[in-house]
Amino acid sequence: MPVIPKDPLDWLTLFRQQVDVIFNYLSSLERGAGKQEQEYVPLVDIYETADDYIVEFELPGFDRSDLRLSICCNTLVFEGVKRRDHTRKGHRFIRVERHFGHFSRMIEIPPSVDIQSVQASYDRGVLSVRFKRLHDRQTVIRDIVID
Repeated sequence: MPVIPKDPLDWLTLFRQQVDVIFNYLSSLERGAGKQEQEYVPLVDIYETADDYIVEFELPGFDRSDLRLSICCNTLVFEGVKRRDHTRKGHRFIRVERHFGHFSRMIEIPPSVDIQSVQASYDRGVLSVRFKRLHDRQTVIRDIVID
């Protein structure tokens, strides 16, 4: 059963996620199914606690030097490259299901977190990005009096 958002901003987030899925699908069709190399897209989990907002990316086998994090406005931009293992010279692959190449993921950061407090750590193939919550900024929508 799908989750029905209660907050109007959650509706916008849900809409944006659906649009992202559509554009990812359309761009995969554009790249063509016959290409040998497909774009790698890391899986992401986003959750919150009473004090933190956490974004985790699943990145098995990556070097830290191949990853880049930045913040632009209220968007967390995560870029990287998954490289092929070129140490296997003389091998003839029978099947290759892993994806390689450059990738980019953008995650919208809610206004209720402190962007200056961001901390990132990489452990056992998971990149964790943690933001502290601003407890004095819980209300995102407010009425404005028209004079």
